[in-house]
Amino acid sequence: MRKCGGYKLAPLVKYQLRKLLLLGTTSLLKTLAIKHKSSVQKQANRLRIAPGKLVVQAMVNGTVRRLEVFNIKDVQTLPRFTKGPPAHRYEV
Repeated sequence: MRKCGGYKLAPLVKYQLRKLLLLGTTSLLKTLAIKHKSSVQKQANRLRIAPGKLVVQAMVNGTVRRLEVFNIKDVQTLPRFTKGPPAHRYEV
């Protein structure tokens, strides 16, 4: 855990990421519940494949595509931000 000016940043960042994840997941479930005219709990039960894991499935060109909903526990390491020019330059 890094300290910056005597403050610990990691717990605050983790809390805010969890808050953002909860907001996004709730928004997804509410949108699907409205689309399918059911409840949020029914949509959560339908998408849950394991405790804390949600998967959205769709049929694309005759094949089933699965997309796992992002979870903070799946992140192994956070990206390092370095000083200097960006890795990719976009030309206009």
